[in-house]
Amino acid sequence: MIFSCSACTGPACVRELPGPSGPVDRVSGFTTSGSIPQIVLRLFASVGQVRREHFDLAININQTAPKYYALRMKLWRVWCLLGGIRHWMGDKSLFIFPAVRPDVPVPPVPHHMDITAARLEADGIMIPDRRIDLRLTDEERRHAQEVWDGKAAAAVGDKVPVAVGVGGKKLRWPVERFEELIRRVSEPGIVPVFFGGRENCVEIDEMIAHLGFGFDAADAGLTTLRETVAFMENCRFYVGNDTGTLHMAVAAGLKCVGIYSAHNFPGAWNPYGEGHIVLRHDLPCAGCLAAVCPKGSPACIESITVDEVEDAVKRMLRQVMEQK
Repeated sequence: MIFSCSACTGPACVRELPGPSGPVDRVSGFTTSGSIPQIVLRLFASVGQVRREHFDLAININQTAPKYYALRMKLWRVWCLLGGIRHWMGDKSLFIFPAVRPDVPVPPVPHHMDITAARLEADGIMIPDRRIDLRLTDEERRHAQEVWDGKAAAAVGDKVPVAVGVGGKKLRWPVERFEELIRRVSEPGIVPVFFGGRENCVEIDEMIAHLGFGFDAADAGLTTLRETVAFMENCRFYVGNDTGTLHMAVAAGLKCVGIYSAHNFPGAWNPYGEGHIVLRHDLPCAGCLAAVCPKGSPACIESITVDEVEDAVKRMLRQVMEQK
């Protein structure tokens, strides 16, 4: 079982994405957003739930902000003891994030997936094949293909479908630049298939209306995130913001052109694997780890120009067409 506690999305995405993946039979958890009394109540409720399950072993694969790493591990051990769990793994070989100093370039770090794998391997749990594999079922792929053939195929025609991730709430590339980008790269035969959250539906619809072409995946009638990943397999590559959608694209086997802010350590959340293109500008404030830019407008991601992204998209297009 996976037990998830998260400040941003709660267990919803974690509960759905593993699906019938074999190693995971159930996902539970709670969100750490809200007031301190609310969090404490949820914490004690989770301890009671864990005690009732009578687990023998807990394996920690959680990631947290660098400055809270050691404290989080200590609290996790206490949580295990309160829950009646006497054996645990995953708290050895903790990666120590480097200090961020003013006017010094932020050093790159290993990907969080590799950091987690190293922690597990320190406890003897070997992971020889490090890749994102959701083990999508034939039924999920069949339904996603039916949706593609019935709704998206007409919008795509004989052009090259490219997944475009415009989602995100705060640290995101301006949506008007996506529109300008798509206008520029549509001539070689690219058609955008847009992916975003509910909060992006209006701006995606407006963009398609302005462009006169494109398809919004939200109109496809997909019922789960896993079906969305299977739907993405029809695209040739991904271009967009650093959001969960980007990592879903990686799970779908797509190469990515990722447009990144500089708030985190370079490499920590890059698209996993080889062959991707990451666009990032490190300003003096890089490595701030702020979820919301304290200066208001995130200058780091807004400093990435349409010209840069256009060049990266054209390079990626040549790469995927050569592999066709």
